[in-house]
Amino acid sequence: EVFFGEQRHRKQELLDRIEELRTQAIESSDPEDVRRLRQELADMRDTVSTVQMPTRGDRQEVWDSWHAATKSVWDHLSALWQANEQELSSLLDQAQSRLDRGNIREARDFARQFNSRSHALEVSHKLVRSLRARANELWRGAEEVAKAKHETFVATAPQKVERWKNVKGRNTQAIARLRAEIGELEANENAGGVAAAFARAMISDKLRELGKLESTNDSLEDRIESTEAALTTVG
Repeated sequence: EVFFGEQRHRKQELLDRIEELRTQAIESSDPEDVRRLRQELADMRDTVSTVQMPTRGDRQEVWDSWHAATKSVWDHLSALWQANEQELSSLLDQAQSRLDRGNIREARDFARQFNSRSHALEVSHKLVRSLRARANELWRGAEEVAKAKHETFVATAPQKVERWKNVKGRNTQAIARLRAEIGELEANENAGGVAAAFARAMISDKLRELGKLESTNDSLEDRIESTEAALTTVG
């Protein structure tokens, strides 16, 4: 009777420990912690298999409890890995989306975010390899797009600068002409009567046109300067 009592006590200890490990694992959101608890459960396998029990039914009860706990913990760990994989994949999806639109800077930013988060978010070894391979491919793709854009810029920028300078030159001539015309109209404005009213209307129209041309030339000058500076850097 004492012997069976010790076995029943040992059975209850095993059941309690199995449930304790299962509960701790299920309540944890840290995959590393869950893996540790899962390993503790795995280490109990031999004990569950060999420890003496009062009856065969008692042994089966402990065995079933261990199996159920092991499966429950594994399912929980897999769910945590899957949630982390979804977050990491989302970053790579956004990087790919930016790269497809030719936005290299933002694509690289998301790739860097992935690299940072991948150190903090644990996933399975298989998924780690797959995600990192995808991230490396994305980074190489960004480098290729950047290289192609750079080559296109170097090949086309001088012609663009030349066109902008031509447009700016024509605008400068038009600006000088408008200023001369405005000066003449301002002289007529002092004549009074219908001629003065007509002159004021014309001056207003020409001032608007002059403002647009000067604004366009300012913008062209900025483009020319920035592009020539970039070309100088490249050279």
